[in-house]
This record gives sequence, C-alpha cells and structure tokens, in this order.
Amino acid sequence: MNLALIFRTHAHWTTGFSYKAAMDTLMIPYTHFDNNDLFQGKKSLSGYDRALVIDDGFGVQAIPGLPKDAVFVGIDYHNGFQEHYEKNLGQFRKLYAAQLSLGVRLLEKHGFKAQWLPLAWDNVQMPWIKLERNIPVTFVASWSTKRRKQLKALTEDMGGF
Repeated sequence: MNLALIFRTHAHWTTGFSYKAAMDTLMIPYTHFDNNDLFQGKKSLSGYDRALVIDDGFGVQAIPGLPKDAVFVGIDYHNGFQEHYEKNLGQFRKLYAAQLSLGVRLLEKHGFKAQWLPLAWDNVQMPWIKLERNIPVTFVASWSTKRRKQLKALTEDMGGF
C-alpha cells in the first residue's frame, strides 16, 4: 500500500510537519505531497491507494485523483466552514477534528461524522518555542488574542516556555 501524506509545505506553522516527523520516527513509509501541487495539477496521486491530508487552517479544496481510502485531519474547521470545508469534506472516508466544540460538534451540526483527535504539537518547525515541560499534550497557536497572551503569561509564571 502506498500512502500519500498531503499538507502545504510553505505553511511553516502547519501541523503537517509534526505528522511528518512522527511518521519518520515510527518509520511509516509515505510520500509527501504539497497540496498546492495537487490542486494545480503539477503532481498526481496515481498509484496511491491511501492518503492522509493535514489541514493548515485555510480549508480544503477538491483534490484531483484522491484515493478512496483518504483521511482528513482538520485543525481549524471554524475558519470559514461553509466556504472552505463543507463542500469538500465528502471526498474523505474519515474525518478527524483537533477541537471538540469547534470541530467535532460543528461537523455533526452540518451532518458530518468526525472523531476527536486533540492537537499535539512539537517544536520541530518553531524551535523558538520552548516546550520542555511535564505536560504531555499542548496546544500552541499564535499569540494573537489578549486571552492567549494571558495564558502564555500564566504558563511562563508556572515555569513553562
């Protein structure tokens, strides 16, 4: 069986890099495809019978030649759900969501079934973020809101970062 790992390479923040690192560590054979190359017809999924597509927060388009055994891991379903996700989720055999209320529940509300797969992050792509602490699963996004900055300050006070 040939596995295609699909995520946007130039999105340095994307969770796809963490999946790639995990698959390398576990020695799971795959071929990485940048989703833009597939959308633009520069590459083909011919010969692949499985695909793992990792969301980068910009939604998903119809992927030409996507195998029937395709899985989508959605990170930010709430970012423009109807414009970016709803019309293209039917191409996947299985859906996962990193968030419970803004992922699994949102999908259920629109008639999709998904399993919750909490986001686990490493600092492979963001080495300036120090995650060496005794918390096995963490969520790291941008420090774009006042609340997130407060959480970061609280974590720093507790000895994190």
